[in-house]
Amino acid sequence: TPALQLEGSGIITPENTKQFYALQAEALFEAMVHSGWTKGMEILSVLIPTVRSAEELAEIKDEVDKAARKHGFITDSGERRFKFGATIETKEAVKPETTAAIARLCDFVSFGTNDLTKDITALERKDLDSETQAKCREWMADNHYESLGDSPFKVLVPPVTRAMQTAILAMRAAKPEIEIGCCGAQVAGNPASIEACMEMGLNNISVPAHDVVGSRIIAMHYAAKNKAIWKAI
Repeated sequence: TPALQLEGSGIITPENTKQFYALQAEALFEAMVHSGWTKGMEILSVLIPTVRSAEELAEIKDEVDKAARKHGFITDSGERRFKFGATIETKEAVKPETTAAIARLCDFVSFGTNDLTKDITALERKDLDSETQAKCREWMADNHYESLGDSPFKVLVPPVTRAMQTAILAMRAAKPEIEIGCCGAQVAGNPASIEACMEMGLNNISVPAHDVVGSRIIAMHYAAKNKAIWKAI
């Protein structure tokens, strides 16, 4: 799933965000055509990160669709030969009314749990920084989550799961068929976090390659125990 990114560029401003995404979408679809992409191949998914509002996403989607039509990924009959999605990873985007509106624009969404945790807890993500690690331990203790671990960046904590649950209910109500997943270090190989994702009704999770086997085993055990049908990517 290619993610069109804004990070790492000092030239991006709110005024030229759309143009930046338009350039990336143009390059992506052109590259797919030159690589010999055919309709018979697995469908392409385009993920927009750090979405804060449906209005912002709608403008970006318009730019992506223009590039898609130019290169045949939206046909004259309106057939869409790619999936469009967004990452939910900010407090603004996780609000029920916002996530519902975002869902109506998307084929799939993914919770970015690292950044969502950062936004909700107001903690930094500098995992190797001793001062930050101490603040994470203090936050877990102050909120009585010591039994879950020493950092909210290693396990999904209740404030994050509550925000996700509320958003999921809103998105399912707005668009029942939407595919909802998540990615983040808290989930990878962590039994409690993977089970929480399954209980919330997520369709999939995205984990680093070295965590795939462990995550699949945890998911299969939970699915067998609860007679659930689920996939972990």
